[in-house]
Amino acid sequence: MQVKNILIFTTLFLGLFVSAHGQAIALLDFETAGGYITSIPEYTDTGNDYFTRSDSSTNAIASYEETASGSYWFAAQDIDSEGAALPVDFSWSVNISGFTGLSFDFDVAEDDDSTRQDWDAADYVRTYYSIDGGTEQNLIWFQNDGTASNTAPLLDSDFDGLGDGAEVTDTFTNFSNTIVGVGEALTIRVEFSLNSGDEDFAMDNLRVTGTAVPEPSNFALLAGCLALASVIVRRRSSM
Repeated sequence: MQVKNILIFTTLFLGLFVSAHGQAIALLDFETAGGYITSIPEYTDTGNDYFTRSDSSTNAIASYEETASGSYWFAAQDIDSEGAALPVDFSWSVNISGFTGLSFDFDVAEDDDSTRQDWDAADYVRTYYSIDGGTEQNLIWFQNDGTASNTAPLLDSDFDGLGDGAEVTDTFTNFSNTIVGVGEALTIRVEFSLNSGDEDFAMDNLRVTGTAVPEPSNFALLAGCLALASVIVRRRSSM
């Protein structure tokens, strides 16, 4: 009976440990204001020009099919219309202490303007990450295929400045990538360079996931349980 109870406890402990894999560390869904920093003040003229947390009433021109939960997102279009120097930044900080195996994903969309797409070769949205103030690393980039004007934004899978992957459409679609490294503080920075009407981008449900590293005391407890079970089994086998 003792062996059975110890084995049950050990199984439950291992189950809890395994379930920690890929758990959500932080989520930014824009349903409430704040939780991030922008390099310029948020603004909108309720039409062609905006850089702000918004819903469908804020962006009169761009149309996004919101498939994720909630009704708010962060969107940008013709960002330099109010005199801002491009690019502009959006930053989000996350406490990653005690986690490893990190990854980032978010839902993105772009108004497809009927049969036309409107990103020029100079337009882009690029996402970077840094840990504990270290060197920034490429994370997820979007730009067109190098065509001079009015083509679809695509995932730039190899970070060479040319879109070569999945297309960004007006339906929010999830994109993800792994984050290499561990530490205390993770900063996600999204860099926007969109300078004309119909050149837009929206993002929602920014999420960081990872694997929780158990406390050393938990490892010791698990080792003790396994050792005790082993001793009891050996004693019963010798009787």
